[in-house]
Amino acid sequence: MDGQEVILLKDVLDTFFSEDILKEMFNEKLYREVLCDYWKYSMFVIFWIGCNIGSFLNVCIYRLPLGMSLCRPKSHCPKCGHKLSWYENIPIFSYLFLLAACKDCGQRISPRYIIVEFITGVLFAAVYLKIVFCKLPLTSMLLFFYLFSVLLSAAFTDCDLRVIPNKLTIPAMVVIPAYFLLHNGIYPFQPDWKSFSICLANMAGTALVMSAFTIGGKKIFKRDVFGWGDVKYLVVTAGALGWFATLLILLFASVTAMIYMPIYWIFRPKRKKRGFPFAPFMTVYAFGWILFNQYAIPFIKKIMNCYPG
Repeated sequence: MDGQEVILLKDVLDTFFSEDILKEMFNEKLYREVLCDYWKYSMFVIFWIGCNIGSFLNVCIYRLPLGMSLCRPKSHCPKCGHKLSWYENIPIFSYLFLLAACKDCGQRISPRYIIVEFITGVLFAAVYLKIVFCKLPLTSMLLFFYLFSVLLSAAFTDCDLRVIPNKLTIPAMVVIPAYFLLHNGIYPFQPDWKSFSICLANMAGTALVMSAFTIGGKKIFKRDVFGWGDVKYLVVTAGALGWFATLLILLFASVTAMIYMPIYWIFRPKRKKRGFPFAPFMTVYAFGWILFNQYAIPFIKKIMNCYPG
């Protein structure tokens, strides 16, 4: 058309995703003007999102080890089959309003449901605050939220049934490398092959070392010294947090479990045949590393400098 300028979609996209705009989106100005000014309000939003994710995790914890679908049937009472209405599925509040019992048959609802919802909300809010005040990339929330969900579910399924479902760990072995491939602070739409390679190397190295330890331990002691679910668990943490963090998590979790296990069996002698859940200990230290590694790393470096060897 004469005298009129045609605006192409390609030109609009090139302008919006230009290097200058992307840098502006990911610089400290975003933290200072948006997150830091409104973090108190945003924290409660993130907490509530975490509580809703925790409600879904309760479904995963119950159904995945049993091989059930996460979508069907609809949430219901396991005793009478009463299908829960929307107001019976509100995180935390429904548990309190129902007085921890089914509305129809009076079957008691396990306190685990409200515990998982509350813990997930608190952890999500804590991660959000760390990202804000440590000025980490906003997209790292996706990694930490997903990792928290996987590890927390693994801890509770290990407590309940002494198993870590493959449906938790195997997808995580795909999602976490994909995150590092697609995540790039300044150029979010370009692959980051270096981070992707490091992630795969950490996962492969951890898998080889822990598999050798598991197989060798069984041949030496004639029994399982480490479960394959725990091996896959550590492969996931190595991909997300690195081999050094995974080594520390395994070390501190092992020491804590060795102290706690004899005490536990004294009070629960009949449960010796069931084995001992190890994932909860690893999960506690994994959460601790994610939230407080900015304090742990300088402390570890200081200790290492005292023993130069």
